[in-house]
Amino acid sequence: SVNPVKIKVISSATYNSLPDAPFKQINDLIENNDALSYAGPGDRISQDIIREKSFLLDRDILIKPKEYFLLMNQSIPIETLTPPVNGRTSLFKLESDGDVCVADLALYKKKYLFWSKEPEINDWIDILKKGNLSEKRDKVPTPLDQPRIKGQPFIYGRVSGVAIGNKWTAKITNSDNTFNIPEKNNGSSYALNTVYANTLGTNQNQSATMEKRYDDTAYQAHANYGITYQIEIPLYNDSESPKNVDISFDTPLRIGENKPNDRIGFNAKPPEKIAFRGEFKIEYKDNNGNTQEKFVHVVQRFGQKGEPLLSILLEPKQLNKVTVTYIYPADSTPPHVLSISTR
Repeated sequence: SVNPVKIKVISSATYNSLPDAPFKQINDLIENNDALSYAGPGDRISQDIIREKSFLLDRDILIKPKEYFLLMNQSIPIETLTPPVNGRTSLFKLESDGDVCVADLALYKKKYLFWSKEPEINDWIDILKKGNLSEKRDKVPTPLDQPRIKGQPFIYGRVSGVAIGNKWTAKITNSDNTFNIPEKNNGSSYALNTVYANTLGTNQNQSATMEKRYDDTAYQAHANYGITYQIEIPLYNDSESPKNVDISFDTPLRIGENKPNDRIGFNAKPPEKIAFRGEFKIEYKDNNGNTQEKFVHVVQRFGQKGEPLLSILLEPKQLNKVTVTYIYPADSTPPHVLSISTR
C-alpha cells in the first residue's frame, strides 16, 4: 500500500503447550466463569479471545508503506522437556483499515559459547525471503471438484492459508420469528461445524472457502478453527403449562452422506478419544427478566451426548432469547450438533 495501515488489536492469546496449556483430563461439564478450567492449548486461547483479553499491550499499531512490523516474538522452549517436544498455539483478532501481508515463521535461537540471542526483525525478514516451507508436509488433499474414487479414503489435508470470514451466525426458528419448544420428551438438533463429506447427512457444509492456499494443503478451512459461532434461539412456550427446556452441545455418531436420517445416535459408553475441548458463552434472561451471562466448559468424546449447557423454565406464552457463542477451538474434531429438548 502507498498509505500507512492502522491495525487495532481487539484480542490476542498465545500459550505454549508446556507448561501453560497441557492436554489434561477435567470434568465433562464445568461452569467456568473464572476461566480457570481448560484442557489444552487450542481450548485456552479460545477462552481468552471470547473474553477479549490480550497479551499484546499495544492495541493500536501503525505500519508505514513498505515496512515490516513484528507482531509477536515468542519462544517455544524444549531444553528441559523429556521428550523435547513442545508447541505454541496463538490466535489474534485484528482489524485493519488496509491490506496487509501476514507471515507465520519459526527459527532457532542464535547460540554462542555462553549465551544465546533471540531473533530480531531482520532475522525474520531473512527467513521470509530465503526460507522454505515447514517440513514434513502433510498428505495431499483429495480434490473437491473431481469424482470420488471408490475405495480410496477422503483426505482433508492440513489447513494453511487465508480463509474467507471469521464469524458464523445463525438464528434457530420454526415459527415466524421464534422457536416454539418441542413437545415434552422431544427435541431437535442442528448441525454445527460440518465439513465436506461429513455433514451428518444434512448436505450443509459450514467449512469456509480458502481464498489463498498452498498447493498441498486443504481446499477448505475444515472445522473452522478460530471462527466465532454465534447462535440465537428465541425460545417460546406456546403451551398452557410451564416447560423445562435443555440446550446441549453433542457429538453424535456420524451418518453417511448418502444415508440421511431424521434421528441421530450416540454411544452408550463413548470411547476415550476426545472430540471437543472448549467453552461456551451463554446469554439468557433469568426469572426476573434480567440478562445473565455464564461460561460453560465442555469436554466431549466421539459419539457422546452432552450434558445441558443451559436448563431453563419457560412459563406459558413466555419468550426467552438465548444466545450461544463459542470459538471453535483447535484440537477438536467436527461435526457436532446443538440440541434443544423439552423435559
